[in-house]
Amino acid sequence: MWTSDSNKAYITVTSHFIFNDHLYSPVIATREIPEVYTGLNIAALLSNILIEWRIKDDKVVTIVSDNGANIKNAINESLCKHHHPCVAHTLNLSVNEAILSNKEFLDVFKKMSNTGRTFQTQCFSIGKN
Repeated sequence: MWTSDSNKAYITVTSHFIFNDHLYSPVIATREIPEVYTGLNIAALLSNILIEWRIKDDKVVTIVSDNGANIKNAINESLCKHHHPCVAHTLNLSVNEAILSNKEFLDVFKKMSNTGRTFQTQCFSIGKN
Protein backbone atom coordinates (compact mmCIF):
# COMPACT_ATOMS: atom_id res chain seq x y z
CA MET A 1 0.00 0.00 0.00
CA TRP A 2 1.25 3.46 -0.78
CA THR A 3 0.11 7.06 -1.03
CA SER A 4 0.48 9.21 -4.14
CA ASP A 5 1.69 12.80 -4.23
CA SER A 6 -1.96 13.83 -4.45
CA ASN A 7 -2.62 11.96 -1.17
CA LYS A 8 -4.60 9.10 -2.72
CA ALA A 9 -4.13 5.62 -1.27
CA TYR A 10 -3.27 2.72 -3.57
CA ILE A 11 -2.54 -0.95 -3.27
CA THR A 12 -0.29 -2.78 -5.72
CA VAL A 13 -0.42 -6.56 -5.92
CA THR A 14 2.34 -8.71 -7.34
CA SER A 15 2.31 -12.43 -7.85
CA HIS A 16 5.43 -14.55 -7.39
CA PHE A 17 5.54 -18.02 -8.89
CA ILE A 18 7.86 -20.52 -10.52
CA PHE A 19 7.06 -21.90 -13.95
CA ASN A 20 9.44 -24.05 -16.03
CA ASP A 21 12.23 -23.44 -13.50
CA HIS A 22 11.96 -19.64 -13.81
CA LEU A 23 10.80 -17.19 -11.14
CA TYR A 24 8.18 -14.70 -12.30
CA SER A 25 7.01 -11.66 -10.34
CA PRO A 26 4.48 -9.69 -12.39
CA VAL A 27 2.44 -6.78 -11.07
CA ILE A 28 -1.14 -7.93 -11.50
CA ALA A 29 -2.99 -4.89 -10.20
CA THR A 30 -2.72 -1.37 -8.86
CA ARG A 31 -5.96 -0.05 -7.44
CA GLU A 32 -6.97 3.08 -5.64
CA ILE A 33 -8.42 2.50 -2.20
CA PRO A 34 -11.33 4.96 -2.27
CA GLU A 35 -12.67 4.14 1.19
CA VAL A 36 -11.08 4.16 4.61
CA TYR A 37 -8.55 1.38 4.44
CA THR A 38 -9.72 -0.92 7.16
CA GLY A 39 -8.86 -4.61 7.20
CA LEU A 40 -12.27 -5.47 5.74
CA ASN A 41 -11.97 -2.99 2.86
CA ILE A 42 -8.44 -4.14 2.03
CA ALA A 43 -9.52 -7.80 2.17
CA ALA A 44 -12.44 -7.10 -0.18
CA LEU A 45 -10.16 -5.34 -2.65
CA LEU A 46 -7.59 -8.16 -2.53
CA SER A 47 -10.35 -10.76 -2.96
CA ASN A 48 -11.69 -8.91 -6.01
CA ILE A 49 -8.23 -8.80 -7.57
CA LEU A 50 -7.75 -12.54 -7.01
CA ILE A 51 -11.17 -13.26 -8.52
CA GLU A 52 -10.43 -10.99 -11.49
CA TRP A 53 -7.23 -12.95 -12.17
CA ARG A 54 -8.94 -16.28 -11.46
CA ILE A 55 -6.36 -17.08 -8.79
CA LYS A 56 -7.85 -19.84 -6.71
CA ASP A 57 -7.76 -19.45 -2.96
CA ASP A 58 -5.70 -22.62 -2.46
CA LYS A 59 -2.94 -21.21 -4.72
CA VAL A 60 -2.18 -18.33 -2.33
CA VAL A 61 0.44 -19.61 0.10
CA THR A 62 1.39 -16.41 1.92
CA ILE A 63 0.93 -12.67 1.56
CA VAL A 64 3.84 -10.30 2.13
CA SER A 65 3.18 -6.74 3.29
CA ASP A 66 4.28 -4.07 5.72
CA ASN A 67 3.42 -4.52 9.39
CA GLY A 68 0.39 -2.24 9.50
CA ALA A 69 -2.38 -3.57 11.72
CA ASN A 70 -5.02 -3.02 8.99
CA ILE A 71 -3.21 -5.05 6.32
CA LYS A 72 -2.28 -7.80 8.81
CA ASN A 73 -5.93 -7.97 9.87
CA ALA A 74 -7.04 -8.19 6.24
CA ILE A 75 -4.63 -11.06 5.57
CA ASN A 76 -4.94 -13.06 8.79
CA GLU A 77 -8.53 -12.51 9.88
CA SER A 78 -10.51 -11.72 6.73
CA LEU A 79 -8.64 -13.72 4.10
CA CYS A 80 -7.42 -16.42 6.52
CA LYS A 81 -3.96 -16.46 4.93
CA HIS A 82 -0.47 -16.44 6.39
CA HIS A 83 1.01 -12.94 6.72
CA HIS A 84 4.74 -12.60 6.15
CA PRO A 85 6.22 -9.21 7.08
CA CYS A 86 8.27 -7.54 4.35
CA VAL A 87 11.94 -7.87 5.33
CA ALA A 88 12.92 -4.62 3.58
CA HIS A 89 10.18 -2.65 5.34
CA THR A 90 11.08 -4.15 8.73
CA LEU A 91 14.78 -3.37 8.15
CA ASN A 92 13.92 0.20 7.14
CA LEU A 93 11.88 0.70 10.32
CA SER A 94 14.71 -0.74 12.43
CA VAL A 95 17.37 1.48 10.85
CA ASN A 96 15.19 4.59 11.22
CA GLU A 97 14.53 3.77 14.87
CA ALA A 98 18.24 3.23 15.50
CA ILE A 99 19.14 6.54 13.85
CA LEU A 100 16.44 8.52 15.66
CA SER A 101 17.38 7.05 19.04
CA ASN A 102 21.09 7.94 18.66
CA LYS A 103 21.33 11.64 19.48
CA GLU A 104 25.05 11.92 18.73
CA PHE A 105 24.66 10.39 15.27
CA LEU A 106 21.59 12.54 14.57
CA ASP A 107 23.51 15.72 15.48
CA VAL A 108 26.39 14.80 13.13
CA PHE A 109 23.93 13.83 10.39
CA LYS A 110 22.13 17.20 10.65
CA LYS A 111 25.44 19.08 10.50
CA MET A 112 26.51 17.09 7.44
CA SER A 113 23.15 17.72 5.76
CA ASN A 114 23.50 21.46 6.35
CA THR A 115 27.06 21.40 4.99
CA GLY A 116 25.84 19.63 1.87
CA ARG A 117 23.06 22.17 1.31
CA THR A 118 25.48 25.07 1.77
CA PHE A 119 27.93 23.48 -0.69
CA GLN A 120 25.17 22.85 -3.25
CA THR A 121 23.92 26.43 -2.96
CA GLN A 122 27.42 27.85 -3.44
CA CYS A 123 28.15 25.56 -6.41
CA PHE A 124 24.83 26.38 -8.02
CA SER A 125 25.47 30.13 -7.58
CA ILE A 126 28.96 29.81 -9.04
CA GLY A 127 27.67 27.77 -12.00
CA LYS A 128 25.03 30.42 -12.82
CA ASN A 129 27.52 33.28 -13.16
